[in-house]
Amino acid sequence: MLRWSLVDWYYYCYRCGKKYPRGVRFRCECGEPLFVGYHYAEARDYRELFPCEGIKLGEGYTPLLQLDGVFIKNEGLNPTLSFKDRGTSIGVAMAMAFGFRSVGAVSTGNMAISVATYAAYLGLRCEVIVHSGAPSSKLKALEALGAELKVVEPREYSAWYYRSLRSRTTYFINSDNPFRVEGQKTCAFELFEQVGKPTEVILPVSSGGNISALWKGFIELKELGYLEEVPRFVAAQAEGCSPIVRAFREKLNRVVPVEEPRTIASAIANGDPPSGNRALYILRKTDGLAVAVSDEEILEAAKALARRGIIAELASAAAYAAYLKVRNELGERPVVIITGSGFK
Repeated sequence: MLRWSLVDWYYYCYRCGKKYPRGVRFRCECGEPLFVGYHYAEARDYRELFPCEGIKLGEGYTPLLQLDGVFIKNEGLNPTLSFKDRGTSIGVAMAMAFGFRSVGAVSTGNMAISVATYAAYLGLRCEVIVHSGAPSSKLKALEALGAELKVVEPREYSAWYYRSLRSRTTYFINSDNPFRVEGQKTCAFELFEQVGKPTEVILPVSSGGNISALWKGFIELKELGYLEEVPRFVAAQAEGCSPIVRAFREKLNRVVPVEEPRTIASAIANGDPPSGNRALYILRKTDGLAVAVSDEEILEAAKALARRGIIAELASAAAYAAYLKVRNELGERPVVIITGSGFK
């Protein structure tokens, strides 16, 4: 039986501030993705800031390692070997609360596997639209999980994402689904428990959903008085697919899509990130950095991590490559987020 939060919640837009009541919603009228908001005065603790209790398959509480002056948060040790499980936990619970018996995702691979796994556990139908650059191992896993699979070309990917938001029969738990963000913000809460306040959080950025989630988690810790300031954020993207980095460097107001992403890091090959503008906002709000790394730098970073016992997928290695590139510009407690395992 679903357990609802004791704290009242609603939706709000980070850009225009418009608020919306409960219901099935994804984006604001201004076009930007919505956050879930709370009446903070009702909360006794940050652990109460969730719309409901998630479906638990062992996600979260991943280890934090210290490695040559940097903390490494290894999210590849979640149940389906990526950080996506945190968001799926809350997302599928809310899908069922809204009365859906079918869930889905538009994904480069990791999110699709996560949603399909939780759907299989709960006996829900699962529909996934997957980027053609996804590794064959991920496609085979999706077939084994019983997901209804559609593989699309990169140029079609964004259109399928926006089409999914109009579905009336399947609840899509995409990268910027408000409840996925709620689940993924738990990583920020854990970092607070493990290191206090990191000086920087360095992570690979594809859709922009995860940077949104961690930032929101730290903002809520600040709202409740646990922190005075939030960390700086450092976004890592591959040179062959770096629309957010380009917008940041060129001081653009909005992210301009990349028509043909070209990188070996398939999990961050998202040329038209649905939360790209929000990620850009967060980088500027936190006085952050946006770093593009080459495929060669990604491979070298993956090898360096492996030599220290961390098998990271190439998208995650991009974050470590970015750290190596800008480490002289960072504070004393930087954290690199390894978002997924290389064992896939």
